[in-house]
Amino acid sequence: TKYIKIGLVDGKRQYLTEVLLTIPTNTILYKKLTGLGATYGEIKANRNSVIIEPNKPVIIGKCNDPKHCDDNLFGVHDNIYAEDIVRYMIRSQKRGKHIKIITTPESFYKVRNAFEDMEMDVRFDCFLLFDECHKVIKDSGFREYVSLPMDLFFECEHKALVSATPLEFTDPRFESFTMVEVVPTFDYVQNLHII
Repeated sequence: TKYIKIGLVDGKRQYLTEVLLTIPTNTILYKKLTGLGATYGEIKANRNSVIIEPNKPVIIGKCNDPKHCDDNLFGVHDNIYAEDIVRYMIRSQKRGKHIKIITTPESFYKVRNAFEDMEMDVRFDCFLLFDECHKVIKDSGFREYVSLPMDLFFECEHKALVSATPLEFTDPRFESFTMVEVVPTFDYVQNLHII
């Protein structure tokens, strides 16, 4: 396990991008706190990215967020098809922009098909980030295809998982991964008011 300290600067919490420029490959990033900017950092990273988010509202929220209006984001979910992704990729290439696709696990196959149609390979031509990776385990009982991208995930040259609450993975393919744990240097515990 590697540790990254995150603190307060002028009374405000640091963001992950201030202490970790890009998420390294073969990493399980245990961020402990939500809203640290792990996904934000990957959206801003100087590379092609495919980010797997657990559900459609998260994708829509990120794509509609004003802070990402210039980031060339493209959301993929149930009403988006491989042809739409191909058109987006062509536009991105013409504009000299990095590909920044955010997809649900169930729609990931459409992203892979679009890459193949573009004669690209998702395994080598982008960074694959599995956000909120604990959902793969927690949701697998009622979401039949939530783990669909996992086999291809391990074939990817550049990949990582992120969660504020990661669960232990038992798949032996994770043995080569490094756990990177974010350690807050400030008191982040909040009181709960239970009703």
